[in-house]
Order: sequence, then C-alpha cells, then structure tokens
Amino acid sequence: MLALGILPSMIIAVALLMIPESPRWLVLQNRVEDARLILIGTIGDVAEMENRLAEIIQQASSNVNTVKSEEKPIWRDLLRLNPAVHKMLIVGVGIHCFQQLTGMEALVYYSPTIFKTAGIGDNSQLLAATVFVGAAKTSFLIIALFLIDRVGRKPLLYISTIGMTVCLLGLAVSLALMEGASVGISLAILFVCGDAAFFSLGMGPVSWVLSSEIYPLRLRAQAVALGIVGYRLCSGLISLSFLSVSSAISMPGVFFVFSALSAMSVAFVHNFVPETKGKTLEHIECLFQGKRALKEGHLELVETERLVLKEDMGMLNGNADMLSNIDLGYKSNYRRMNSETGECNDDSMSHDYQNSKANSCRKCVMANAFFASLNSVLLGYDGGVLSGAIIFIHEDLKIIEVQEVVLVGCLSVISLIGSLAGGRSSDAIGGKWTMGIGAIVFQIGGLLMTIAPSFQMLMVGRLLSGIGVGLGGTIMGVYIAEISPAASRGFLTTFPEIFINIGILLGYISNYAFAGLPMNINWRVMLGRGILPSVIIGFAIFIIPESPRWLVLQNRVEEARSILLRTIGHEKEAEERLAEIQKAAESAGSEKSEEKAVWHELLRPEPAVAKMLIAGIGIQCFQQITGIDALVYYSPAIFKGAGIEDNSQLLAANVAVGVTKTAFILIALFLIDKIGRKPLLYISTIGMTICLFCVVLALAFVGKGPFGISLALLSVCGNVAFFSVGMGPINWVLTSEIFPLRLRAQAVASGFMGNRLCSGIISLSFLSLSSTISVPGTFLLFTALSALSVAFVYKLVPETKGKTLEQIESLFQGGEGLNGGQIELADTKRLIA
Repeated sequence: MLALGILPSMIIAVALLMIPESPRWLVLQNRVEDARLILIGTIGDVAEMENRLAEIIQQASSNVNTVKSEEKPIWRDLLRLNPAVHKMLIVGVGIHCFQQLTGMEALVYYSPTIFKTAGIGDNSQLLAATVFVGAAKTSFLIIALFLIDRVGRKPLLYISTIGMTVCLLGLAVSLALMEGASVGISLAILFVCGDAAFFSLGMGPVSWVLSSEIYPLRLRAQAVALGIVGYRLCSGLISLSFLSVSSAISMPGVFFVFSALSAMSVAFVHNFVPETKGKTLEHIECLFQGKRALKEGHLELVETERLVLKEDMGMLNGNADMLSNIDLGYKSNYRRMNSETGECNDDSMSHDYQNSKANSCRKCVMANAFFASLNSVLLGYDGGVLSGAIIFIHEDLKIIEVQEVVLVGCLSVISLIGSLAGGRSSDAIGGKWTMGIGAIVFQIGGLLMTIAPSFQMLMVGRLLSGIGVGLGGTIMGVYIAEISPAASRGFLTTFPEIFINIGILLGYISNYAFAGLPMNINWRVMLGRGILPSVIIGFAIFIIPESPRWLVLQNRVEEARSILLRTIGHEKEAEERLAEIQKAAESAGSEKSEEKAVWHELLRPEPAVAKMLIAGIGIQCFQQITGIDALVYYSPAIFKGAGIEDNSQLLAANVAVGVTKTAFILIALFLIDKIGRKPLLYISTIGMTICLFCVVLALAFVGKGPFGISLALLSVCGNVAFFSVGMGPINWVLTSEIFPLRLRAQAVASGFMGNRLCSGIISLSFLSLSSTISVPGTFLLFTALSALSVAFVYKLVPETKGKTLEQIESLFQGGEGLNGGQIELADTKRLIA
C-alpha cells in the first residue's frame, strides 16, 4: 500500500519538465519576454495578457525599488499591518484554519475508527466504507470545479459550511443515540460522506482560490505561506489530539465540537470573506481598502465593460444612439466617481430611495411566492406521512396489499381531475381562489382520513385530497412566474418544490415522533397534523394578490399594473410585462371570436408549440418515471429489503432521506438563477442514474447486513439529493416559463397531468412489479429511464436562465433571441454582473 505512493512522484518528475515557470518570478529575474510568452500560452487573449503582465511588472518594480531601497522586508510589512493587509490576512489565514478546525483531517485519517465506533466490525467493510467517503469527496470536488466561476466563491462557501455543520451535528447525534444499530451505521456513513461532499464543494477548493487572489503581488508568496502555516498547524493539532480528545469527551462529543466550529465558520464567511468572482486583482485589493470603485476618474471595471460592450453592440447594429437608450439592467448600483475626491456625483437620497423601493418590492414578491407555495406543504406532508403511516394502517385496518397499493397510488391518478379543473377555474375565478378552493378540498379529505373507521372512508378522504392537490398544484408555478421579475423567476418558482420537500420531511418526522402511540391512534395523529397548515393558507388567500393575467382578461388593467409594480419594482419592466400580458390576452380574445379553443390548439399544435409541449410534458413525466415517488412512498419497504427490521429504525432512515431531500432543494434555490436550468439538470440526471444503479448493487449483490444497509441508505439519499438539485424544482420552473401566455394555464395543466399520471403508474405498479421482477430489477429499470432522461435534457430542453418569457418563446421558433437588434437579457445580465 505504502509503496504505491512512490508512483505519483515519478509523474511529478516528468511534469516538472513540462510546466512553465511562474511569470512573477521571471519578471523579477528581468526575463520579461519569457513571462510574456507564458502568459500568451495560458491566457490566450492578448489584451488581458498585456494587462496582467503590466500589473506584474508594476508590482515587481514596486517590490524592487521600494522594498529593497528602503530595506523594508516583506515579512516586516506583513507583521506591521496596515488595515487593508490586516483584513486580507484575517480572511486568508482564517479560511485555511477553519478548513482544518472543522475536522476534515480527522475524517480522512480516522474514518475507519469512526465507523468502528458506529458499529462496523469487519475490516473489509470498514475499508469499503472509506471508499465511499473518498468517492463522495472526489465527485463533489469535480462538481465544484464547474461551479466556482459560475456561482462564485461566497455562495459555495455558504452552501459548504452550512452543509458541513448539519452533517457533523447529524454524525454526533447518530453516534450518541444509535451506536451499534444498523440505522446508526448507515447514518454515520451518510453523514461522513455528506460532510466530505460539502467540504469538497466549497471549503476544500475555495480556500486555496481565495488565498491566491486576495493579496497584492508583492506580498502574495509570503502571505500565502502564512496561510499554509496556519493550515498545517491546525491540521497537526486535529490529527495529534483527535484520539486523546475522543477518549476524554467521547467520539460524539468531539463531533459536537466540530459542528460548533463549523457553525462559527458560517459566521466567519458572512462577516469577513468578500466575493472575488470576476474581479481583477487590483479590484480585489480595493475591496479590502473599503473602496466602492477605483479612483482617478474611472468607473468600476464592470460598468466600464458594460459601457464599452454596449457601444460596440450599438455599432454592430448600425445605430449606437438607438442602443444607448436601452436599459442594460435593473440592478445596476454602480456610480461614477469624482476623479479627485472619490465622491459620488449622483444624488445619494435618490439612490437610497431606489434601494429602499427595490428592497420593498423584493420582500413583497418573496412573501407572495411564500404564501402561494404553502399548498405544496400539504402535498408533501401527505406523501411523506403516508409512507410510514401505511405500516400501522395495514395492521390496524387489516388491509391487504392491493388495497395498500390503491390507497397510496390513487392520489396521483385522481389529481388529474383537479388538474383539468385547475386550468379552467383559474381562467374563470382567478389563480388565487383556485389555490384556496384546492386547499379546502384537500383539508376535507385529510379530515376524513383522520377519522376514518374503515378502508372505504379512508379512500373517500384520499380521493378528495387528490382533487385538492390537482386544483392547487396546477396553478402555483404559473402564478409565481407571472408576478416574479425575470432575474429571480427561477429562484421564486422553485418555492413550491421546496415546500413539497419540507412537507415530506415533516411527514417523516411525524411518523417517527408518533410511532410509539397505540396502534389505533398513532396513524390518525400522523394524518391529522396535516390539517394545521390549512389555517395559514386561509389567511394567505386574503394577503396575496390576484394573478395579473386573470385581471387583464377581466379588463382590470390598472389593478394588474399595480400588482406588477409592487412585485417587480422597476416601472419599465412592469410595463413591458403588462404589455406582454395584454398582447397575449388580445390574442386569446381574437381566438375565441374565431372559435379556436386553447385545447384545440394544444391538441393540434404548430411546430413551435409542439416543441414546447414535448419539453414541458416530457420533463414532468421523466421526473416521475425515474422512481422518485417509489422512494417517497415505499422507502420503508426498500430499507426492509436491505435488512432493517425494526419499525422505529425504518422511520429513522426515512427521516434521513427527508433531511437530505430538503437540504439539497435549498441548495438548488441558490444555484438555479446563477448557473442555469440545463447544467443543474445534467448534474441531477447523471447523479440520479449513478445512485439508482448503486441501489441495484446494494439490494442484488451486497445482501442484508450493515454494509448492504449502509449502501442502500447512502444510495437512496444520494438519489433524492440529486433529484432535489435539478429534476425536482427545475421541471416546475421550465413549465411555468416556456409556454405562451395564451396557452400557459392549460399547457401547464397538461404537464401536471402527465406528472400525476406517471406518478400514479409508478405508485400503483411498484409493489406488483417488484414481486414480478424483484426490487433490484425494478430499480434497474429506473436506472435505464434515468439514463434516457440525460439524453432528453441534452436534445430537447433549452436554457431559459435570464430570458424574458417572450424570448423563451422565440427559442422554440428557431430564433436566437428577439428581433430588431435587441439584446438578450442573459447577455445583458452578463455585462453588468
């Protein structure tokens, strides 16, 4: 084992003959032309290369002329800190120290000891578990490689530190409360792999990126060395003290300490770490000096580039003056600086007013999206709670397997009735009241299920709940898309999926919490708790505004304008959105006069609409046929097949699945408008395919036992994690974006129908299919379908990030963007970001 470590050194020896020297060192040696050749070879862009070389020469000259002539060594400059360098060192050294103080080295060096404490006795199983840790660490590091320049450093650090805190706390709890139990072993492996994954997503790579960016060139080598000294000291401290501290305060106690330190790292990132993505090194230095912009009369670099590119595009379109009137973004807060004083020329009171107005609008649209999404909690809770409650319903009401299958699967099928009615009722009474009626019907069904003395009444309640789900679920995404600004539409339209996951998690927790009650009471309490959110929904209906689309169709244009101004904030974008809605409403009116019904157009679509329907309905169907509802409804049965027998342990494993699903949907919330819909769909579908195949391996080849249980739980949690990052939220975002306004309600209803129909097929057939071809065979089928979804995304799903609804429509018509020389919003945002 140790001898294999010699091989990389041979590769390093060969690599040294191939990689170039540092341009900074070459300049210090007066080998400027060599430095220029290296920069040309690595950067490619001549202008950027010359700027970088000039910066290096300037800093090197300063280093030689100032430092040497004044005999002021760099180390003294670092030790006698000025405020800006002080801040840099706090960030650079601090992030390296937190990287180690959160216990990553302990997990790398002592993971077999940790797993042995959790209950794994066999050495081969201990080493196999460490392979999972290494695989998780490596795979998420590769993901970070693609995200770091898209999402930025600070968002990844937030995701990483918060995720690590949750995983370390979960590991401490599992070691303290479930030591030796099968579920305890599985949870320990899951949380260790989760901690390694979150570390690799942010804290691992970003700390090195930051330390290479934030220091001035003259101090960089020594300052980075200080950070590495802190890093190695903390690493040594953790490595040398881990076993002795574990003996003194116990293994769970150590991980409680690590979780507390990880929580402190969240606060450190929030208070001290700046965002450096896309900024020049000179710009980053300004951040630490407290400057909003560069002096000497320049605009901030980003705005300068925006103005230059804007002028260039105007020239390309043959009319620079015409484009000078185009607003290149509603979020631009950049201000021109006075060349001598550095003060702003704009009226500060006006600027503060604009910021206050923007904050008010942001809060308004967030509140509306929040309340509109509450219906989803009911849907998620119903699915999550029934997966555990069915164990006790089966024993209490003595139902047979066929009745169990019908009870679980009928909600998805019967919700089709609600979906069909939802599109029509939203046109008749508005989206707001459609959601309200859906919540009322759902709650009547929930109440009947809670008091049901027999299977027949239980079914009546379940059928009513399905209709309520269809009514409310159809319109939520459309409603939120209509009131959302284009720049945050993806973020806001993921709210329903987030609330579904929160509902599922609450259902799993309810199962675990009330499982100890008497048999004829526990499942009723579990189902009855789903009634509580209806009270909030009752108040929410009187708070949220009506759909602007419906108001325009009712000739209440001023009310629609008022709502759009309150939620979008920027008058120009609100007017453009209103004009788009009015145009679509007029089109709808003319079609009615020609007796061409919307459903007729959907059934006999034009080529562009056909492409939209394939993308919208297809992504909804793939969301379900890859087996997510089978995991939600039947995860206890899957874990029982893996070897978990105790009901409380089955429900605890369910809670782990729910926590994972909810945590990763929150990650998707921050990523969806930063890196786009399609990249997340790629990550999601590929990850799901791998995890589903691992479920097959766990159930078919590993067999029952601690390792098989751990692999099954890890794979199921991985599948729901990848689902929540992409396929879960994005299909709702896409279906609310891609259809023309005149068709949107009915087209989204069609997609929702496809979703529910596929969900019903999976729910109703899972147990019988598993009996026929086995549970591993069923998951092998899901694996194949998930692989097909990767090809579907590649071929048929467009990228809609940052585009207006009208621009998205043009994509399906074969256009690259809007006609008339206008600039795509995605490009505009890129110029000002």
